[in-house]
Amino acid sequence: MQLPTNWLGIYRLFGNHCSFIYSVITVEIDKVVVMIVVYRLKKEMIARVNQVAAEFRKASNRQIADTTKRTIRDNVAICAQLSKISDKTIELITNNDNLKERERRQRQEIELLQTSETLLTEKNVANQKVSRWQRGYSDTVVVGTLCVVFALFVLYSVDGEILVTL
Repeated sequence: MQLPTNWLGIYRLFGNHCSFIYSVITVEIDKVVVMIVVYRLKKEMIARVNQVAAEFRKASNRQIADTTKRTIRDNVAICAQLSKISDKTIELITNNDNLKERERRQRQEIELLQTSETLLTEKNVANQKVSRWQRGYSDTVVVGTLCVVFALFVLYSVDGEILVTL
């Protein structure tokens, strides 16, 4: 490029150069402004994200606290129900054991009464035989026979005690 020799040419060249510098500076300033704006927006965006995250944490903690409280209440209610069921179960087991013991005693009593009935029936039959026999024989023979018959009928309990001697 040739340098102008007159002032007008220099002025134009200088003006072109200044406008070029001005345009470059303007573009650079615009770039800097854009970078500042971008930086500010980025900073605002980060702040907003942090704020939203904090709000989410608060809501989450509140919800977790509510859920935990609800879970604890449910747990207490279930424990109370289990306690009632356990108490009722113990009561039913005790009642069942008592009924089994009562049934066992009644079965023993029935067995003992059946044995007594059998013995009494045999005694009755023997007494009837003795009574028939007595009509036909003397009094001394009958008394001796009755003693033998009565000595045979002794009723024992389950424990080995003598309950009835016939």
